[in-house]
Amino acid sequence: MPTKSKVRNMFDSIAGNYDALNHILSLDIDRIWRKKALKQIVDAPAPVQVLDLACGTGDFSIAIAKALAEGHVTGVDLSEGMLAVMREKVGKAGLNEMISIEEGDGENLRFPDNT
Repeated sequence: MPTKSKVRNMFDSIAGNYDALNHILSLDIDRIWRKKALKQIVDAPAPVQVLDLACGTGDFSIAIAKALAEGHVTGVDLSEGMLAVMREKVGKAGLNEMISIEEGDGENLRFPDNT
């Protein structure tokens, strides 16, 4: 099994091309699952607080924030390279107030369980 360091380095190295690769290699299935998941989140009572774990370049976090009338999204990812791309996209979308971005490990979250 790859170490976290190797996984982080791999995603850091492909961060700039990740979105295009993801769409091509998944045959756009990534877009389909995001739409399905988004429907469930949007139907939740407001205000919604969402943790997007392994948020990558932020496509899902951005889609959630755009769909919410009120609430907040926290995107957490192991790869600083992916988060750098996300920061740029969140800024361009004007969503800095609705989306927090954190480098972190999904096995050691700062959030209490079941929240």
